[in-house]
Amino acid sequence: MVRIKRKYTCLLKASLYILYLLVSIYIFQTLFRANYSMAEHKSDLLQNKTFRDIQIQTASVIRKNSVILKEKTVGKKVDTFIELSRKSNNFHQYPLDLNFKDLLDKLKKKEQVYVKEINPHPFHYILNPNKKCQPSETLLIILVKSAANHTNNREAIRKTWGNITDHSTKIVFLIGSSEFDRDIIRENGHFHDIVQENFQDVYWNNTHKTIMGFNWATTYCSEARHLLFVDDDYYVNLPNLHYFLQHLDRNASLFSGFLLPLSVPFRDISSKWYVSIKDYPFHKYPPYLAGGAVMVSMDVAQKMAAAFPYIKYMVIDDAYLGIVAYKLGIRASRNGKISDKHCQFWRMRAKIACHGFGNVTNLFQTHNHLKEIAAKNCQNGEPFCVK
Repeated sequence: MVRIKRKYTCLLKASLYILYLLVSIYIFQTLFRANYSMAEHKSDLLQNKTFRDIQIQTASVIRKNSVILKEKTVGKKVDTFIELSRKSNNFHQYPLDLNFKDLLDKLKKKEQVYVKEINPHPFHYILNPNKKCQPSETLLIILVKSAANHTNNREAIRKTWGNITDHSTKIVFLIGSSEFDRDIIRENGHFHDIVQENFQDVYWNNTHKTIMGFNWATTYCSEARHLLFVDDDYYVNLPNLHYFLQHLDRNASLFSGFLLPLSVPFRDISSKWYVSIKDYPFHKYPPYLAGGAVMVSMDVAQKMAAAFPYIKYMVIDDAYLGIVAYKLGIRASRNGKISDKHCQFWRMRAKIACHGFGNVTNLFQTHNHLKEIAAKNCQNGEPFCVK
């Protein structure tokens, strides 16, 4: 009788052991499906781990995922703002979520606005060529985003595509503050073409540099019809650019360049373009233009400059402009004559702007080839003649 009792007791314990194991495995598998982070534990179930090992791991996972367990217990998942944003991609939720049409109308009429700025621009000019667009009528202002130590790039641009004799086109270089400030001031003394503010001249301040450019152009060159923002490692084919702009409707709004319609944020913390989920909770960006070369009409530039203080700062400047454009109802359009890739000179003939000219030797070679072609065009009476 005692043996029978012991036998049934052992069977009962074994059954409870197996039941507990199965329940633990079920909970573990459920949590694995709910949360990708549990993938690191999956292999343990396929190995000969002891029941105690699985029990400890299961308890740990339950603690880490208590929120998910509670949501599943009540049969309803409560999405956080971040999860909701990542699912919906309602970019209007990016702070501030406002009616920007009404806001801009009030700002234009100089009416009082009861909204606190969340993206102030608390910097002052070190260098300000505020007479650059006077007295002649300026149709195009080119704003070159340049690193402080890229003296050779600026010098090469001034001697090549930026050597502008047409008084309707002006060019300035956008620079932040750095250890090279004395050299920059000396350089500006020769050329009077540098716009500089006192933010640090580093990559993650590119959005400050872009905002500075918008603010400066809309304040001191407001009569210009168009702006071109371009990096200092681009080549700009000015005859093609002028031809394109001259054939636009005079009153047409423009926000155009190399369109990136389906870009996603970089979540790798080691990436140059890293953006955290906290800073940007959506899983993709609205359509935006690669920041190396962007054409903007003055009416669009004025709207953006007015809206910047009310739209949360982001270090990725071109993606930030895409968000601003989206919130303002401005459509980013593709221009096939602008490329974010390097162009050989024979391709550059048909382009407005191309990337990949950080090597100044390459810049000079391309420019000389295009000059030869342009000179032949003059002889043959063809367009894009440069005398």
